[in-house]
Amino acid sequence: MVNRIPFIWPDNPFHQFTCTGCRHTRQLKAWKSDFPQADFWEVGAGHIYEVSVLRPLKYQRRTTPPLQSISLEIQPSRCSLFPSSAKAYLRAGEYAKAENAYRKVLDIEKTKPAQDQIISGVLNFLAGLLLDQGRYKEADALYRQALQAVLNHPLIDPTTRDDICLNWASLRRDIGRTSEAVALEGWTRGTSNSPPPFPAELVVPPLVQLNGLTPNQFRRRLRQPYDNDLTALWNELGVAPWETCQWPQCVEQSWDVDLVAGNTGVLERVHVANGINGPTRFLLFEPTDHESNGVQEWKVYGIVDLPYGDRQGTARIEKSGDKRWLVLEAGSDAGSSRSYVETWYDLTGGKFQPVAGYPAGAPSLQSVITDLTRKLHSENWMERGEAVHRIAAIPDATKSSTVVQELVDLLDRENRLIRNLFKQRTGVSTKYGEGFGEYVSYILDILMKSGNLWDTRTLEVLAYSSYNPDSGFAMNLADNGGAILVPIALELIKSDESFDRWDALSLLGRLYEKRTTHQLPAATVQTIKQTIVNATTHREITTRRWAVRVLGQIGTLDDVALLQRIVATDGDTGPRFSVREEAVKAIETIRQRK
Repeated sequence: MVNRIPFIWPDNPFHQFTCTGCRHTRQLKAWKSDFPQADFWEVGAGHIYEVSVLRPLKYQRRTTPPLQSISLEIQPSRCSLFPSSAKAYLRAGEYAKAENAYRKVLDIEKTKPAQDQIISGVLNFLAGLLLDQGRYKEADALYRQALQAVLNHPLIDPTTRDDICLNWASLRRDIGRTSEAVALEGWTRGTSNSPPPFPAELVVPPLVQLNGLTPNQFRRRLRQPYDNDLTALWNELGVAPWETCQWPQCVEQSWDVDLVAGNTGVLERVHVANGINGPTRFLLFEPTDHESNGVQEWKVYGIVDLPYGDRQGTARIEKSGDKRWLVLEAGSDAGSSRSYVETWYDLTGGKFQPVAGYPAGAPSLQSVITDLTRKLHSENWMERGEAVHRIAAIPDATKSSTVVQELVDLLDRENRLIRNLFKQRTGVSTKYGEGFGEYVSYILDILMKSGNLWDTRTLEVLAYSSYNPDSGFAMNLADNGGAILVPIALELIKSDESFDRWDALSLLGRLYEKRTTHQLPAATVQTIKQTIVNATTHREITTRRWAVRVLGQIGTLDDVALLQRIVATDGDTGPRFSVREEAVKAIETIRQRK
């Protein structure tokens, strides 16, 4: 037997567990309250562990020296029972050894008090292992035990409870017990104050051999540590090989599809999460006409690969009578521009047949555009953002002057919202999250590509938007706006907000650099230059600093004397004299350029 070593629970909950046999390590965050009767650690997940506190302890409840590690005194032969974890056996395809490892852990844990949390986790893994071998009856019974063990533990992690319940629901869905699966899934979304809806015991043969994978088994192959290379999975499905990715890189989603003739298919999305535009594969599972001992047989009828991925969460099913279409926002290139194009596939024949957008029977393009422009006025910014993305993905939608004008009006409203929050000293990201800034930036990108940059109001709304003064957007705005942008920038520099003045100085500096290209009159050129010079004496420090920087970019040797006076006399009393430092850099820039 394993000798029990008392464990003094420290204030800090972070620990590292190292198997004394194979040195496998894992990390765990656990408070004393999570295991009220556990004063020692012995075995977990197929290993026997020693415990180490990961972070230095600043406080210790007892007067004894800080406890940094605890080793378990075990018989030499004990760890040989677990030469590797059960998951390692799964990766090697040695199901019998994996099952044996799990069951040995269960045997040990059942001899100790208050181990429902560990037991439920092991039961959950073991049930999945049996399910993959077609042992539905045994797996179903283990999921029942695991869920009951969770309910016996008052402080169990809700994530573990929900994971067990959803796995059990997937098994029930595989055998056609959809109503029972829905009930289990619904319980995980509720308050869980009521007991879970335990379904009746399963009546199927001990072993069910299927001709292919069910959607549930397919998802498990992606989520569980089987062979890292997915080539074997594609071969088992009988589909073409795809990206040779490792399972931790896969992001999987699935949803039911109401097909014709009363069939319900399952659409699976597998995305390789190696960047913004990682490849995506969609597979359409449909039930066949055959059952094997009460378990529905499934087959992959359709498959489509998107080499540049798709925008996550945007796939949708359009219906009309017996027609079904899958609509995706597919990545159009491998760059980082986040450019997506709405793509349609006809699912009626059980395969992905590419079709032109908005075919006969589907909602008309005009009705969709009308609905999306209406959503641009939603009070929920995320709904507005989703509408913007949808509009941008529809081919030629932004060629409509009406749609573009709606986007200009939307950007104007967002600009006013941002300014009001700034006046209230409330950050936009604080109120709406980081995604709000990305959404507004996306509107800017669309209007720079599709907006009428000869229109004064469009340029004015763009100029008053939120962007970095030294960004590529600012330079592109000045290059496209030309002479029309000059009065807008001259007005922008009069703003009470410092960020407006920074933007104005950047725009004016770029317009001055491109004065010949834009064929600006001499008087206009002089006005621009003098405005920048005047800003070097502005009352606000950061405005002076930006003016000095811009002057260094456009100035000549005639401006060096002014910059030298700034170095000697600027009133910046900060610890770094930032305006003076900027003037020194500006002088060097001018001299190097000349």
